[in-house]
Amino acid sequence: MAFFSYGGGSNLNGSTNFDHFNLESHPVPRWVDLVCDDKCRELIGDCIQLFVGTAVAVYLDKTMNINPYHEIFSGLANPKHEAQVRETLASVCNGAVETLVKTSHQVLTNTYSNANSNFSSLPVDFRQGGNCVRQEVDRH
Repeated sequence: MAFFSYGGGSNLNGSTNFDHFNLESHPVPRWVDLVCDDKCRELIGDCIQLFVGTAVAVYLDKTMNINPYHEIFSGLANPKHEAQVRETLASVCNGAVETLVKTSHQVLTNTYSNANSNFSSLPVDFRQGGNCVRQEVDRH
């Protein structure tokens, strides 16, 4: 949909160019009135709904018999892709380990920095012997 604009903007003294705009001397074009009409809006909405519905139906019909898990695993098991699969799995594993280490470090750093030299503010109280009892952490 296009936007109709006649003039507009502002000049150096801050007044808009619409100061001289008069609706009687510059009527809105007929196509703008037509597009903004309620019946035309409804027609445009129905066309969009029909187009999207048809596109989704065609996509579902074409992909109904495809098992994505079978496709993924057959691609992973293909000997031609062995180098790429190894690289991808190594990257995923490295990212997971990196995230685990960073998150663990952040949790432990924040927990120990909030502690007041006694172990009562830790989330797990290790003074209970072998049993770990969860406590509320006082965060101010």
